[in-house]
Amino acid sequence: MKTLWVAAAVCVQLSGYACDVCGCRVAYSNWQYSQNFTSSMQLGYQQVVFHSEHFADNVLDKDHYAEELFRILTLQGRYALSDRWMIQANIPFVLNTYRDIDVLNSTTALGDIQVSTFYRVIQSEERLKFNLDLGLGLKGPSGSWQDASGSLPASILPGTGSWDWSAFLAAGYMLNETSSVGLSAVAVLPGENDFARRFGRQYQLQSGYEQLIYTSLEKGWSVSGQVGYSYLKDEDDLQRYGSEQFTVANSGGEFHSAFFGFKWMTDVWSFGVQTSVPLHQSFAEGKVKAQPTAQFNIKYNFN
Repeated sequence: MKTLWVAAAVCVQLSGYACDVCGCRVAYSNWQYSQNFTSSMQLGYQQVVFHSEHFADNVLDKDHYAEELFRILTLQGRYALSDRWMIQANIPFVLNTYRDIDVLNSTTALGDIQVSTFYRVIQSEERLKFNLDLGLGLKGPSGSWQDASGSLPASILPGTGSWDWSAFLAAGYMLNETSSVGLSAVAVLPGENDFARRFGRQYQLQSGYEQLIYTSLEKGWSVSGQVGYSYLKDEDDLQRYGSEQFTVANSGGEFHSAFFGFKWMTDVWSFGVQTSVPLHQSFAEGKVKAQPTAQFNIKYNFN
């Protein structure tokens, strides 16, 4: 029977919600726990919607809700240097829109490219079906962070304008031949951009369970299901004026979500779909609400 390892996608999962968890804030290199170190190409798509409470422009004391739609298409390449070392590159293309009082603005552009390296500290063996990976990533300011018209909030723009470091830890344990569990942790440490803006640090913890549902030995493919829980903390942004730094109001918060999905796999190809449902959120003091998210990816392994 084909060996099964958890590979639940981490993406919300790290996005940059209106308070800047989505759009330009996505940690594109989230490592999926217990994956094999193989060279591959993957194309993924993620969609996230936020409803934000605001005061209407030029209309005093009139509350309304703006809609922020994040759509991110990401090309990911991985190259296995050995069974313990691997490098990874993520090239995102964003198609984001912002609707406020029937006025629709959008941006379509290249996002911030990220390069990461991963090291397998503990390799799964016959007696101990456990893996432990560490990773380090660097995201560059390839995506635009300036909006000449001034009609888009910072979270909608393709990039952050800064160099951001990411640190990863992922562990997976195989319960038996058909099921496994995993845990991952990610920390994003943004730098300061040319406009003295530093986006808030992000921390995410995720746990998941994967179960083999069906396998066809004759045709060489299998289907598995995934469920899990994700927690994300986004700290407030900082704006520097001269030698002093000030906190940007309503730019941080916490997010709890449950996710589930399915994955079809062969030795070469895999196709996965996943949705994430908010359980509890406190972004911008409750003024920003994330809706259920959707994502899919298709992957080709070279070896």
